[in-house]
This record gives sequence, structure tokens and C-alpha cells, in this order.
Amino acid sequence: MKIRSYTEEDYQFTHDLHLKNMLAYVDKYWGGWDSAIFRRDVCPESTWIVEYKVQKAGFFILNFESIAHLKNIQIGADFQNKGLGSKILKHCELESSKKGFDTLYLEAFLDNPARKLYERLGYETYDITKSHYQMKKELS
Repeated sequence: MKIRSYTEEDYQFTHDLHLKNMLAYVDKYWGGWDSAIFRRDVCPESTWIVEYKVQKAGFFILNFESIAHLKNIQIGADFQNKGLGSKILKHCELESSKKGFDTLYLEAFLDNPARKLYERLGYETYDITKSHYQMKKELS
């Protein structure tokens, strides 16, 4: 697995993967997809592309503002169950620690099976909204 910086040439890949993976959740909880919101969130400073055997396999958005926040993590269906999610999370934890953050935050839709991965890796639910589990991991 390789993690590289996002470029504007990656936008369509990130948009299409997010739409494919998340449309059902977005429709269910928020009433529909809005490309403008996705476009606002994807930027070179916080978006990373994940490659597996020289193919684009996924992406993640990791923000460092007042908190370390894994805002989005997406892996293509053909690349799931290969350990990429765990490796991405470990990478985000390390980067957060390097920047001086003690905690990494993320969210998971209420019915998203990825929550089990997060829990297995030590993330704990600290709040539940109408649509998400709010989760965090204390970094050592």
C-alpha cells in the first residue's frame, strides 16, 4: 500500500468512489447527495490517495484544526478486506501524534459496518447523533 498526496487530477476518482460507497447512507440520513459539499471538503492539504499495487484503491481526508479529525475514509470494493483500512487508520494515528494531538476523532454512520473495524482498533463511541456514532481514540 502506498499513500500519496492528492492532486486535482484525483478529484473525479474521489468523488465517484465516495458517491458509490456512501450514496445510500447520504440519501437515508441527509436526504440526498450534494456534490458541492463534497467538493468543499476535498483539498490537497487534507486529502490523501491510497494506492494498492499501482492502482487507486481509496482515499482519506484527515484534518488538523483544533482537533485531529479523520473526516472521510473510502476504500473501493475490490480493495476491501485486504487490511488497507487498518493501515490507513494506523497512518492517521501516527500523523496525528506527530502533530501533537493526543486523540483522533472520526464518525461512522449508524449502520456502517466499518464501525466494527474502528472498535477493533481501539476507537470508542463518545456520542451518538441521529445519523452517526461519534468515535475517538486516545493516542499513546
